[in-house]
Amino acid sequence: MSDMNNLAHPYASAVFELAKSTKRLEDWLSYLNKLSMLSQNSEFSSLIHNPKITREALLSLLLETSGSKDVEVEKFLNLLYTNARLNILSEIYNLYEKLIENYKNTGKALIKSAFAMSDNEIRQIEQLLSKKFGRVISAKVTINPELIGGIKIMIDDLVIESSIKGSLEKMATQLMK
Repeated sequence: MSDMNNLAHPYASAVFELAKSTKRLEDWLSYLNKLSMLSQNSEFSSLIHNPKITREALLSLLLETSGSKDVEVEKFLNLLYTNARLNILSEIYNLYEKLIENYKNTGKALIKSAFAMSDNEIRQIEQLLSKKFGRVISAKVTINPELIGGIKIMIDDLVIESSIKGSLEKMATQLMK
């Protein structure tokens, strides 16, 4: 995965600089999101490696999927095709999204909760996280009854565990020592 990230970084950075200079950050985010979703399809790899599909047909399909008629998007996809990098579209999207978050001083958190949370509770957690990280954090909540109680928050590589399941696992590990 790290290798894919390393390969994707220059492309994501180049697209970000282009999008920033043309004030089209959100347009490119949308294009890359659609292409990323396509690239995660199980048949995508066989599609891009199929010798019966011409370059023009494949690029036309990708452009149609992206929803773009932009010459810059076509050049970008052509470059990826030429360098045999269409398989890293998902990584390019993820890195591009992180570049936008850093640029806008925002972030995303995933909150796993044992129970449904009210909008007010979510806002309070977002405010606390925003204050802690010095950027505006928006949260997405998923319900995970296996946590038994409490929450688990994930932001980038950081995990904040305050669930009963996590506490029990920590206690079990300590008892095993």
